[in-house]
Amino acid sequence: MAALANALVLTSECTSFILVGEEMLRTKGGDLNSYDSGYKVNEIDYSRKNTFKEVYDNYKKLINFKTSTPLMHLETADAINKAIKFSEDTNLNSTFDYELKDENTTYRIIHSNFAAKELKIDLWKYDILIDALNSTYTNKTECVVSKGQTLVLKEK
Repeated sequence: MAALANALVLTSECTSFILVGEEMLRTKGGDLNSYDSGYKVNEIDYSRKNTFKEVYDNYKKLINFKTSTPLMHLETADAINKAIKFSEDTNLNSTFDYELKDENTTYRIIHSNFAAKELKIDLWKYDILIDALNSTYTNKTECVVSKGQTLVLKEK
């Protein structure tokens, strides 16, 4: 759930913020206000990076996409409205599906929560840049978006 939530943040327009350690599912042991809790609660446990390597690698890919894609840094509402087109199939209660497009490149970004219905994507026209669940697709022409999935696709 943390990876899905931050995938939404990191594929949103403009500046994104995440807290230190989120990429390795940092925990503070249930301390809801750790300001005065000392180093033991607030330290970063870097061994979690190995424990949650898939999550860490996923965040790394998302951050790289965010920082290297000019379409993720549009500066005006008019530019954003021109570049983003939401899918007619988008059900805001379960799947957030949109295209981000300029004259040279089209990305399709899909976030599917845990209540989502099955969504099939024709892969023949896309390259998969980010698959948050590291799914394996045996059929290279179609994929089914899983619950809790984030996909970032680039049109060929």
